Amino acid sequence: MLPWFEGSIARLKSAVAAEEAHANDSARSLRTAGATLGLIAVLLGSTLVVTTAASILRPISQLLRGTAEIAKGNLSHRVAHSGKDELATLARHFNDMAENLTGVQQKLVERHRELQEAHRLQSEFLSIVSHELRSPLHSVVGYTELIIEDEPNMAPRSKSNMQAIASSARRLLALINDILDFSKLRAGRMEAKRARFDLVPLLRQVLDDARALARGRELSVELLASPEALWLESDEGKVRQILTNLLSNAVKFTDVGGVSVTAEATANSARLLVSDTGVGIPLEQQQLIFEPFRQAESGSRAVSGTGLGLAIVARLSALLGGSVSLESVSGRGSHFRVELPLELQQEG
Repeated sequence: MLPWFEGSIARLKSAVAAEEAHANDSARSLRTAGATLGLIAVLLGSTLVVTTAASILRPISQLLRGTAEIAKGNLSHRVAHSGKDELATLARHFNDMAENLTGVQQKLVERHRELQEAHRLQSEFLSIVSHELRSPLHSVVGYTELIIEDEPNMAPRSKSNMQAIASSARRLLALINDILDFSKLRAGRMEAKRARFDLVPLLRQVLDDARALARGRELSVELLASPEALWLESDEGKVRQILTNLLSNAVKFTDVGGVSVTAEATANSARLLVSDTGVGIPLEQQQLIFEPFRQAESGSRAVSGTGLGLAIVARLSALLGGSVSLESVSGRGSHFRVELPLELQQEG
């Protein structure tokens, strides 16, 4: 082969190799640039997603936190907002709601304060009026009894009138005492004084008073208790009042049959059962019978009293650490069960 031809071939090969190398370098550069651009695109997309998500999630998170604060009672909490999009509008409505709740709460606080003051004034009024009325009523009862004793030759009609005056005065005095006691119980101003006493003699005394109420009617009033002593460390006066209210109520609503009291001691309590064969209490009224100023319907019978007797029984029982419950069937009598601790636990 001619030398000049071989030289040309060699030069062409060298040029082709150089071009191939340059092409490979260009391809590598393009691949690198493509990969870099792809990574940049991914990073830009991720940043855009995060930014967009944050712009949505941040106000939602603020709203959720605001809701939690309102639920905890922090009505002063407000949600920061800007712009005019839907989330900003929702934040403004949330703040308006919190503002309204704050106003309502302030009104309720003021109303509660007014009610407390009215309740205090009512209790003071009842206490003053009750004390002022009890003194002359005691005098009326005392003077009528003295007149009856000092005038043995009094005409029957006059004696009957005097006895009626004394009876009416005692009934009015009992009503006033009920109102005063209930006012003290409701205000939490009545305290129990613990002392040791035997319950059985107290039961006999209360039953004697109940027999006096039943005088003139064929109605038995019996004590069904063990002759052994049943000792309590409690407030004797308040236990007496519980039994007196239950027995007087039983006698009032029983015309035929009898009234009885059962007493027994358990390991930690004294259980008292006051039963009667009277008109009974309808089932739908038994949940209301211990509420103040509520009395059971008893057909055509005229019901007298304030409706405080059983409400006082319930509150006195609770004050002594006990409870009262009722079982009754309309037309077949009632059973009031009182359970008192053998030893009153006093605070402090």
